[in-house]
Amino acid sequence: MTTVYLIRHGQASAGTDNYDRLSTLGQRQSTLLGEHWQRLDIAPDAAFAGSLKRQQHTAQLVLEASKLDLAIQQLDQLDEYNHNHVDKLFAMGKKSDSPGGLTFDEYHATMARWRDADPQKLEGYESFQTFENRGIEAIQAACNKGHSSVALFTSGGIVATVLKQVLGKDFTHTMKSIWNTRNSSVTTMQVEGKSTYMVDYNTVSHLEYHSDRSLITLI
Repeated sequence: MTTVYLIRHGQASAGTDNYDRLSTLGQRQSTLLGEHWQRLDIAPDAAFAGSLKRQQHTAQLVLEASKLDLAIQQLDQLDEYNHNHVDKLFAMGKKSDSPGGLTFDEYHATMARWRDADPQKLEGYESFQTFENRGIEAIQAACNKGHSSVALFTSGGIVATVLKQVLGKDFTHTMKSIWNTRNSSVTTMQVEGKSTYMVDYNTVSHLEYHSDRSLITLI
């Protein structure tokens, strides 16, 4: 059996010219998670991250603060969907990477248009169906390497689609999970063979420990 820690990246730089970088707060959130792991002696024996800078930087800061000497192995299946592509094709002129850019109903409608699009007409863009399967495939790929516990640094969309696969969530619940997955949160699962079991979801005890609500963010 393998314990999987699925970590959403720290707060990114929403509303700037480059969303794919941690904000100052996002860096602190990541460091606090590493310090929390060290206090609790949580020590995964392998670390994986997607190719995105915010995912890689989160992994680096967590491992440094927890004093875990692990190489960060890149696993592209952990990448978030390309929100620029989805916005361009389906958001009707809205922007999803800025605070207040979309209401939940607008976001849900955007993602539903992506879900319902004919994959053969997307002209090289990723289909929703491909995206929603990548997260669980990444977990299986990491667990097939024989580790007893692994840390996977990813994004909210991957966390939510993993929940969909494990718990049988419908589309609206999956979108709500994307919308509500907190920065630097940890979702824990156990994998045994081809079966994946939920332990807990979206925990931020490393932030709550400091009794400062400003540390807890969603975008």
